[in-house]
Amino acid sequence: MAQNNISNQLTLKGTTTIGVVCEDGVILASDTRVTMGFYVAHKFGKKVYKIDDGLGMTIAGTVADAQKSRGHTHCERAALQDKPEQAHARQRSS
Repeated sequence: MAQNNISNQLTLKGTTTIGVVCEDGVILASDTRVTMGFYVAHKFGKKVYKIDDGLGMTIAGTVADAQKSRGHTHCERAALQDKPEQAHARQRSS
C-alpha cells in the first residue's frame, strides 16, 4: 500500500529526445508537448531542427534558450561553410 501512495505522488515532467545512429545516417526524435509547470501550453511543439544536410539538433528545457542556441548554431554553420578549413579544424579538435 505504501508503494502506491509514493507512485501517486510522483510527477514525471520534462522533454524526451533521442538520437539513433544508423548505417545511412542519424534519426532524431522527441516528444511534442510544450509545458510550463503543470500547464500544457502546446501539444505539438517543434523540438527537432535541421541545421543543414549534415547537422541537426533537438531542444529541451527553456524554449527561449534552446531557440537562441539553434540560431547561433545555424549562423555558425553558415559562417563555417564559407571557410571549410576552419570547419575541418573544429571537427578535429572535437
